[in-house]
Amino acid sequence: MVLHFLVPEVECGGGPGTESVMTYVPQRLLVEVTARSLIELDKLNEASSHPFELATESTVTAGGRWATSPDVTAFVVDDSVGEADAAELFRRLQQDGNGVPFVYVSREPAVLSCFGPFLPDLLLRPPINYDVLIARLDELLSAAAFGDVMVDVATKGIVATMARAFIPSAEVHMLRYRACQRPVHEINATIPLCGEAISGHLSVSAPADMLRRLYHRMVPRKAPPSDRMLEDLVGEMSNQLLGGLKGVLTMGGIDFALGIPMMYTGLNCPVRYRSRSGSLLLYIRGNDRADEVAVDLALDSVRKGYDESNEADARETGELAFL
Repeated sequence: MVLHFLVPEVECGGGPGTESVMTYVPQRLLVEVTARSLIELDKLNEASSHPFELATESTVTAGGRWATSPDVTAFVVDDSVGEADAAELFRRLQQDGNGVPFVYVSREPAVLSCFGPFLPDLLLRPPINYDVLIARLDELLSAAAFGDVMVDVATKGIVATMARAFIPSAEVHMLRYRACQRPVHEINATIPLCGEAISGHLSVSAPADMLRRLYHRMVPRKAPPSDRMLEDLVGEMSNQLLGGLKGVLTMGGIDFALGIPMMYTGLNCPVRYRSRSGSLLLYIRGNDRADEVAVDLALDSVRKGYDESNEADARETGELAFL
């Protein structure tokens, strides 16, 4: 496996209401499966407004290991690995139901019947037209919902709330724009949001050991928490983080109602809140690198953009709910 990446110019830290000019830029992870050179990372990034990382695998077996990665934005597979093997990987991804787009590149007219009743999301002939590839991925993932301002404001609001309520030194370790719908860790909570201008849900995923440490910091000298108490804690985290997000988005004229968090343990959410759309995945850490929480923001629809001109009026009227 070969992993190529360009590090974006991202300055992390700060939060809503600070004088910082720091900007958050999400990365996308593309997995290419090919026995020859397929994608040129420089050209891919020239065609996109968001930086890509590129993981290269030479066999379908190796590429299939990425099927369980929570970070993947899309698979690009070409006919050099064999049409039958490519179709087998496609069917596996379909069965997993993780929602990751599948792009097939064929030098000859592809025999599409081998893919079964469903077809790849995009068929390309080499050389790859990067503008077409990026446009199709953006369409599949509803990327328009995550404009630069929305990403920056939402990320700062979530991190600021995490720092105030749970991890004082919280900062973004990594920011992804992904298609996969798998949670990152074993204990999870997801909470819907719905308003006239926006709908979607926010999810929080954390490892049990991290939640136990957080519990003992918040409630010292108490007995070790039960599994149910850990689920309750991650549910409270989702509720407060979404409340903080509501506060900062309201300042830009976007309001919504919070639903009830649903907690579960494991890597399969019992409820599928969204159809096929991308999401913003934040890996948040404190000073202790082991204190990592993954926060996923999925927006099914955004019918109104964040209006920065509303911020001054909102501050003057004290409209800082949940902050």
